[in-house]
Amino acid sequence: MKFPARALPRVAVAAALLASLASAGCASARSPAESVSGSEFSREGAYLGIYGIKSYEDFDTSGSGVDTGDSDLGIGGKLGLRFAPAFAVELVAENVKGFEIESGTVESDLDLTNYGVMGKFFIAHERIQPYLLAGAGVASADVSGFDFDDDGWFGRLGLGVDAYVTENFALFGEVNYNRMMGDVNDLHHIDLQVGLMFRF
Repeated sequence: MKFPARALPRVAVAAALLASLASAGCASARSPAESVSGSEFSREGAYLGIYGIKSYEDFDTSGSGVDTGDSDLGIGGKLGLRFAPAFAVELVAENVKGFEIESGTVESDLDLTNYGVMGKFFIAHERIQPYLLAGAGVASADVSGFDFDDDGWFGRLGLGVDAYVTENFALFGEVNYNRMMGDVNDLHHIDLQVGLMFRF
């Protein structure tokens, strides 16, 4: 099936909220003591993260008679390497279940599994660190109860913010847009992610 994509204003709202949080955090995080120790938050090294995911569908279903809905809560994990104060690379694995699929009296759920490589650029290097990201990976989609199990790939653009609680632990929030390709090319979606990161 090939359908035209819908525009989702939620991306702009989420992006504006994250940008406001990052801006406010940067303004409040620049005490003299933190400026001195800021390099500890942007140090090189590996990190692990775990996060919850809420996905908002931008599926291409026009003219198909199929109605769709947003996902249940999903889960993701990442292994990253900060190789410079402004740059990091991550391996991510994500599983998002429960996108609603309805056609007439038939209802089911669509599940997505993603594996990808992400590059990150940090805008600030103190306790509050907003960042931009871009990446790509492989994706698999499965519809419960139907013979639908397709594979493809995706490209991702997003923005987020890391907020350090200590030098080793940080909370993070992220919004990204996933452009799906290959056999899953109708399943574009937006992810909101919130999680915890540990720096080695």
